[in-house]
Amino acid sequence: MFRVLVSKRAKRFLETLDEKRRKKIIGILETLQHNPLPFRVYDMRKLEGMEKAYRIRIGDIRITYELLMEDHLIKVRYLGFRGGAYKKR
Repeated sequence: MFRVLVSKRAKRFLETLDEKRRKKIIGILETLQHNPLPFRVYDMRKLEGMEKAYRIRIGDIRITYELLMEDHLIKVRYLGFRGGAYKKR
């Protein structure tokens, strides 16, 4: 099982969403605990130019995260609308 760490910025964004979207995203984060690479379940891709980074698309919302297999850790780097998802932070 993987630990999922969510950034403060991502948590704040999650709080702004309506209940339906919030529940969907929380469900995805719970899925990541058991299956860190759910390619068949969600619209998911590996991010180019970043060795351990992935993104999941939920409509106009993106989740980008770093997968650290050796530590059984997932770091959610970005959770927000598409426009800001691919900017370097």
